Amino acid sequence: MEALAKNTPVGVVAQDCGYGSTSAFSFTFRKVFNVGPTEVLDVNSKAAPGERFPDQNTPT
Repeated sequence: MEALAKNTPVGVVAQDCGYGSTSAFSFTFRKVFNVGPTEVLDVNSKAAPGERFPDQNTPT
């Protein structure tokens, strides 16, 4: 989650987590968090630092 909060591409996060494909990572991510990884990226890219995805706020 932290890597996505920093706007790391989903494919990179999937590979870093040991997934063989982005789709396998996305499927598992959605099952665990009930939201897709690209939705986390979208939310964080549009939010101010104090409004980022829960527990991913950057210190000011």
